[in-house]
Amino acid sequence: MISSDGQSPSKATLNPRFATEADEDHVISMAKEFFAVSPYGSVEFEEEAVRVLFRQLLIGGCVIVNERGFIAGALTPLFFAPHLKVATELAWWAPEGGGTELRVLFEAWAVDNSAAGVQMSALNNSYAGRLTANLTENGYTPIEVSYLKVL
Repeated sequence: MISSDGQSPSKATLNPRFATEADEDHVISMAKEFFAVSPYGSVEFEEEAVRVLFRQLLIGGCVIVNERGFIAGALTPLFFAPHLKVATELAWWAPEGGGTELRVLFEAWAVDNSAAGVQMSALNNSYAGRLTANLTENGYTPIEVSYLKVL
């Protein structure tokens, strides 16, 4: 994500890397921040379930961290062509900048794992415009619009 001034912070301070078990508490803390601003922020954050998912993604998916954020994703089959896998972002949080660097490493992971594409999402909040511009400038095309009805 781009910082509030529209620029990514110095790359020297970001150091995106693949997460390890030692990053669990850091990612859980950031996941709580992300959850709080999501449409589901009014329900209970299921910390133990998120911890289990984090551990599963370390084995069979992807979690990338830097000092300011994280991105988590997995390979998912296309429904109409299951032999093709897409690297699907499940959570992406970098409100103070550094999201671009996370995305770039996620894309590299996707290539290394023979993904046919990378699918990213954005919350419809104050970051959406800058994030959409960033993704579009980097070759992404809108493919769907999601809607939510909270029950």
